[in-house]
This record gives sequence, structure tokens and C-alpha cells, in this order.
Amino acid sequence: VETGEWTPLFRSHKQFTAPAWSPDGAAVTVISCVFSDQGMTGGDVLLVDRNGVARNLTEGHPRSYLSYAWERDGSRLLVTALEDGESEIGYLGLDGRFELLWRAKVSLWRYGSANLAHGLASGRPLALTLSSPHEPFDVWTIDWRTAGSPALRRHTRYNQHIGEVALGSVETLHWTAQDGLVIQGLLIRPVDAPAGQPAPMIVHIHGGPTGLWAYEFPGARSMGWAQLLAAEGYAVFMPNYRGSMGFGTRFAELNQRDMGGGDLADILAGVDYCVREGIADPERLGVCGWSYGGYLTPWAITQTTRFKAAVAGAVITNWISYHGVATIPGFDTSIYRADPHDWDGVYGQMSPMAHVKNVRTPTLWLHGQEDPICPVGQAHEMWRALKELGVETQLVIYPREGHGMREREHARDVLERAVAWLRDRV
Repeated sequence: VETGEWTPLFRSHKQFTAPAWSPDGAAVTVISCVFSDQGMTGGDVLLVDRNGVARNLTEGHPRSYLSYAWERDGSRLLVTALEDGESEIGYLGLDGRFELLWRAKVSLWRYGSANLAHGLASGRPLALTLSSPHEPFDVWTIDWRTAGSPALRRHTRYNQHIGEVALGSVETLHWTAQDGLVIQGLLIRPVDAPAGQPAPMIVHIHGGPTGLWAYEFPGARSMGWAQLLAAEGYAVFMPNYRGSMGFGTRFAELNQRDMGGGDLADILAGVDYCVREGIADPERLGVCGWSYGGYLTPWAITQTTRFKAAVAGAVITNWISYHGVATIPGFDTSIYRADPHDWDGVYGQMSPMAHVKNVRTPTLWLHGQEDPICPVGQAHEMWRALKELGVETQLVIYPREGHGMREREHARDVLERAVAWLRDRV
């Protein structure tokens, strides 16, 4: 501290988050994975001793660990995690054994570790904000020390009027990818749809890619399209393709050097499954997404003409130019791990712009003018190309906005415009 000299303890090509010293100061724990964004940091728990020797406590576990806090005696950690998309609280022993305390189809994955530490230190219940597919976030407490099933208590009931709104039911789907991997996703059924009839279906692709379609209420950002589309009579298919968190670190890292490859194949295999199961009308399919979903959407329409309309927000259309102007250039290099200036390599050939002449799908582009993560030029490139190629397209730029809409009228316009574009064409 006195000299300010930096001494590396442990190095890895992966990212770290949530470092915490053990109570005796003998080791430090971190959560590690190849993360795509700040906040999307589910991964393995590593224990690193003072000599820099790391031990993965959760090697091969089927869940993504989100946060933790040490027990005061240093014997184990209280953790939050996601498994098959479901939220969990449990104990993680230093031998790698996981003891489940609570699991539910709700969302708490934006919940940090500070309250875990406070709960352990005080012996009091943990305060949580929980959401479910049909209820927005409210404040709850959970007494994890209760024998048997932990006691869960609700403290607020904001937005009670939501219960008066007709919402599409949410189901969990599992299907098999081309390589035999089992993929999970969510399906929102259309409101008041005739039973037993295929419905028009919109494929809604999440961002990240280390994100997740969680069991939570759709907010006012891109996820808000889902229930609005269900109200218009559409099924909404929300795949958690390889590269998503919530299914273990191995699954989250299956997109290494392959963004646009196996993940898109997972999505298209899921569409095929929905058609076979009589969920989706194969002649009435649309696709939409934001951020990394705003990459896979334009990428998808260069690879197939099965979608009747597309909506892409906060997009990536050219990995080479993206690498040069984005404020998170470490994101693409940490996953592709290839020459970012090679047009004949993955940076060039996995860019939608490299295959733009294949596109026949009417496409709406939505973008914040000040987006530093996916700069607005990415939308201009492909919008102009489609316009010059005679493909129906529209570009909407929102002034003062960054990677997501913050001004109320802009957020409203995004929701209304996206739904209208799909409704009029699918």
C-alpha cells in the first residue's frame, strides 16, 4: 500500500468479479467466466490462495453462480445461482459440494452479494427483490436458516393493477440442437388463442450473449415487447441459446470463437421444434432482438429467408468496424479470439454485412444516437445497404439515448413501433 506497487496474484484469459477474502485472509474467492457485459457475470467460483494457486470449487456444476458471502467461520459460502434458468439460494462448501436451500421460477439475478454478507453477519433474513413472469419486482425476505424449506415473506405489492391485465401464459421448453445439446427457452402463449391451432410466432433473442431470458416480468425495455405481442395474438419464443448463463460455465462458453454459429443453430432448431409441436405457423414467423440479439437478428436474416419481418435494436452488423469503435472492444476479442482485422476470418465472415445481399426480410432498425457499446454506425451500415438493395427497411435514431432507452417517450415509441412493424408483416 505504501509503495503502490502492483503484484499480480493470479492471471486468466477469463474475467473476474466479486472478489472477497476469506475470514482468515488465507485465500480470495472470485466468480469467473467469459463474460460479455458488466452485470452479466454468472460463472464458476474460484478459490485462489496467497501463492496464486486457483481451485475451481464449482467445476462442472450445472448452474451459474451470481453472488456469495463467506460464513464467519470460513467453512462455506452462502450463494445465489441460476440453474436451468431458475433462481437458487444455497451453501457452497470448500469441497465443491452444493447444498440447495431454495429454488423457484422467479428472478433475483440482478441481486448483489452485499446483502448476503449482511444477512450472514446479522443472522437475520435476507432482503430480496423478486419478480415472476406475471408479477413485477417486489420486496421479499427469506429466512435461510429455517429448518426444511426457508420461509419466504412478501413485504410490498406494487403494481397490483397488473393482475387485472390479460397476460400470455409462460411455459418452459426444451429441445435438442443439431449436435445433441439440450437447449432451454421460454414460450409465451398468445392471449385468447384458439386451442390446438398453430399461432404466428415471433422469435425474441436476448442480449449478452451471456444474458438470459429469466422468469421475470417483462419491463419497459426490449423484453416489454413479449407480452404486447402476446396480446396481439402472437406466440413469443425466447430461446436461451448456447452462450447464455444459467446453465453452467461450460454452456456459457460454448460460443467461444463461434458467435453466430452454434447459437443461431440452437435458435433455428427451437423454431423447428415449435413448428413440429404445432405451436408455430411456419408461414408466419418473425424475429427480433436487442444488443447481442441485435446481432443475431440481422445475422439470422442473412442466413435464412423464413422470417417475414425483423426488428433489430442496438445492433452489430460488422464485427471489424465494431471492434474499432465500440467502448468494449475486449468483449469481441475475448470470445472470438481471432484477428479483428481479417475480412476472411470470423470477424469478416460472421458479419451480417458480409452476406447482406442474401436478405429479403423487411427490417426495422432502432438505435440510440449516443450508444457507446453498439455505436449507431452499425445500424446505418446495414440499413443503407438494404435500402440500396431494394429491401423494405426503416431506421429510427433516438437522440440523447445510449444502449437502452431512458426517456419515457422514447421507450414507449420503441415498444409501439416494434410491435406495429411485426404485426403488419407477420
